[in-house]
Amino acid sequence: MEKITPIGQRSVIIQYEDGREERVSLLGVRCGLHWPMAGTPGLYILLGQLRKSDIMGINPLRLLKEVEVQIPSELFEKLMDDLGNFNCQEIFTDTERFRDYVLDFSRFKKQNRPNQRILLKRAPFFEDFSHGVFTIRGWIKKGTLIIPPNSLTYEQLKNISMKDLKNAPEERFHAIDALRFVIGAFEVFGTPQIKFQ
Repeated sequence: MEKITPIGQRSVIIQYEDGREERVSLLGVRCGLHWPMAGTPGLYILLGQLRKSDIMGINPLRLLKEVEVQIPSELFEKLMDDLGNFNCQEIFTDTERFRDYVLDFSRFKKQNRPNQRILLKRAPFFEDFSHGVFTIRGWIKKGTLIIPPNSLTYEQLKNISMKDLKNAPEERFHAIDALRFVIGAFEVFGTPQIKFQ
């Protein structure tokens, strides 16, 4: 995946594999989080909403970062570092089925990052993986979701089929699971309201 470096509060530099660089302004950044499970590591995705809109007036979303980590404390540490670096304050996830992780996360934050503004929120439509996939595909079809082709997220979206949606797909498609949480947040809540730290 290209290297994306945050600069300032609302901009990033994208360094492409061919050596090109591009500075991109963002309206805001949100996070989607897949908790570690027996068959998959934890994974989080940072998705930025671009300031520059398309010809239809829609501000596209761009995958800024995807990170896999198995051990919860390491996941929380990396996640909080990236949230701070990208000025992201909202994490969307399944807070119902994974209450133990939610409590662990809250304890970790209280002990290690008491002053960092982080809001762990229940993702819209968190119970319906299929709805999330169809929402993602809608953004892709409109050309308003940019996912680098050498990312795990891209690979999973390319390979998932209707048949895969039947048996616990979140366990096999953890990048899509994280992406659907954050896409649902943009779909329902619009542009993030940033409070500068």
